[in-house]
This record gives sequence, structure tokens and C-alpha cells, in this order.
Amino acid sequence: MYEHLAGLDEVVNETRRLLNEIALKTVHRAFRSKGGSMTASYVFEAEHPEIESLRENLQKLYYDNGIGYKLLSSMLGNVSYTQLRTIFSKAGVKGRTGSHCVTDGLKKVRSERARKSNPWKDWTGNASLSQMHSKSKRYLGGWYLNLKTGKHVWLRSSWEFGYARYLEEQGKDWDVEVRSYLLNDGRYYRPDFFVYESGCLAEVIEVKSTWSNGAMDRIEKFEAFKREYPQISARIVGDELFEMIGRTPSQNLLEWKHSRIMEKNDV
Repeated sequence: MYEHLAGLDEVVNETRRLLNEIALKTVHRAFRSKGGSMTASYVFEAEHPEIESLRENLQKLYYDNGIGYKLLSSMLGNVSYTQLRTIFSKAGVKGRTGSHCVTDGLKKVRSERARKSNPWKDWTGNASLSQMHSKSKRYLGGWYLNLKTGKHVWLRSSWEFGYARYLEEQGKDWDVEVRSYLLNDGRYYRPDFFVYESGCLAEVIEVKSTWSNGAMDRIEKFEAFKREYPQISARIVGDELFEMIGRTPSQNLLEWKHSRIMEKNDV
């Protein structure tokens, strides 16, 4: 359990019990009614006497404490991510969208996870890790101080760090993942960087190597975004990034491992 979620055991246990009573048992009946075939439809008892208690508990965990679907499904232990999303819909609990998806609670979870499990936190003082840096993946997240705004932003990789440094060297006003855009097919696209001029959005940037995991899906969503939001200037910065910043990938990675902040309180 993450530190900032301590004290929620009672709510989590009660929610688990309510799910067993209201949702999961009815799901099993639905499976049998289809001759044993798996189906995503839930026979959800909307008039169940405890449905309001379930709704209140889900709202408390999801909204009041900023717990996302994946972490909540892990905490409950008896529902999958997909099942939980369906239960939210059936219980009348609306999911977060756009800029509201990344809550303060989620940011705390990321910080605690990185602090506890990331072997590179104190890598400069560990000779064996120091020798391994050139073999590690570039997708290392961390906090970075945006000098223009004076606030810390979460960068997901050394590539994003390289581009953030580039924007600062160019004197640009910038921010990251400010908002999401709804696409016609129901998906959401959230650009990596938002660049401003005179306080107005000038362009959005997707920083992506064509060889990274999930790159093609992100690029496909980016192209859909360009078609559906032609009024917004948008472009992809790919492998040419390192020519732009005047550093090799290894040099950029090394700088990021050395300068990234695992907790905002570390500054």
C-alpha cells in the first residue's frame, strides 16, 4: 500500500464486499445465461439496497483520493481493469477525462513507486549501476523544474527531457500534457508538449521515436488529431531530436539520470 493511501483499508474492504454482493455474483449469472460464453454485459441490480453505498465508496476512492482504475482494481483484487470500468458505468460513477485524469493522488503513487522500486535513484553512488547506465532503457520518468513557470512537471523519458531542455534553450514558454482531445472514434489524444506565444497556444509536439513501444499507436492517434483539429499546429519530433539538442542519445540519457528529481521535495 502506498503511504498516502494508508487508512483506506476499511473502505477498500467494504467496497470489495459490496462488489461481491452486487456486481460479481450477477456477472457469473450472466455468463451462465449465455451458455458459459464470456460476455462483457453485466446483470447489475440497480435496485439493490446497497447500490448507493457502493457508489459512495467508489466515488470516495476514485475522486476524493485520486485512485485510478488500474490501482483500484489491484487494491480490490477481485475485479479486472475492464470489469471495474464497466462497474463504474453501471453504478453511475463518471470517469475522469482530459486534464483531470492525472490527479495529485496519481502523482504521489508515481513518486512513491519510483522512490521504492527504481534502482537508478542513487545511481551515481553505485559503481555497478553506474557502469550499466549505457545499457539501460531511456524510458525513465522523473520530475523536472520548468524554469519558465516555476513548477515541477513529470517527464516520462530522457527524450522528453531533451526536448524540454531544447525549449528552454530557445526561450520558449512550454508545459506538458495540459489537456486531452476527444477523437471521433471515442479515444483521447494527449500531446506531450504545449508551446505558447504571448500566452496563446502556438503548437503541440509529440516526442516519439519510431522504434519505441507503442509508437505506432501514438502516431496513429496523432495523425487523427491533426485531421480532426486542423486549427492547432502539431508536429512530431523524432530521432532528429539529438541533432537539435547537440547531444548523443547516451549523453542525453546520462544527463537525465543525473538531474531528474524523484520527489518534488528534493529540490
